[in-house]
Amino acid sequence: MRAPSDQPSTDLARAPLTTADRVLLGILYGAVAPVVLFLAGWWLSLPFVTGPAIVVAALAGLATGLLVDVALLPRLLLRGYSLPGPVLVGLYGFCSVLVFGMFMAVPVPQLALGAVAGAFAARGGHGIRATRRMTVGWLAFFCVASAALALASPSTAADLEGMLALPFEVTTPMVVGLVVVGGAALLAAQYWVTGCAARFAARLTRRGTGALAENGRPT
Repeated sequence: MRAPSDQPSTDLARAPLTTADRVLLGILYGAVAPVVLFLAGWWLSLPFVTGPAIVVAALAGLATGLLVDVALLPRLLLRGYSLPGPVLVGLYGFCSVLVFGMFMAVPVPQLALGAVAGAFAARGGHGIRATRRMTVGWLAFFCVASAALALASPSTAADLEGMLALPFEVTTPMVVGLVVVGGAALLAAQYWVTGCAARFAARLTRRGTGALAENGRPT
């Protein structure tokens, strides 16, 4: 039997969208086309042009992405949190790739994405247990990728010594142990963070919809 926090809430999904909802969804849905087309314009132009022309191609991709948003984003916002599950899983993966690249293959910032996913799932009436599995699954993938990069680099041990100011020499078995123990702890933290964010978002939404019903106006 599932705990109440693991059960999707259709009441929360039917709650009217607030300004905060629209801002969050606008950022999540609206970032995809501009970012993807900007990167496509940049990387696909490299074999053909050089110098400032690469920037022009990237900016052209960005502008095209913004035009796509103008055409599609209002329709997506009308859908609210009710996009199909595979689309949401892909959206989370897209955001995870961006965070992984921005933080130079360090997987810890993925915890923040798990919190967003938990809040999204609770607000949209999606299953929290399935959302937890998704966030942990994506994080496991990036933990493996990060571990592979760390173990393949000959400077990882020296980097750890310098970054943490360690008074002893870091050996390869120590690095492996850190990867295993740290990765397991990170996955457990992701599971916990996703659930906590979902419960917190559910309470906020219920409080807001309760005030809306009582006062007859948005809060």
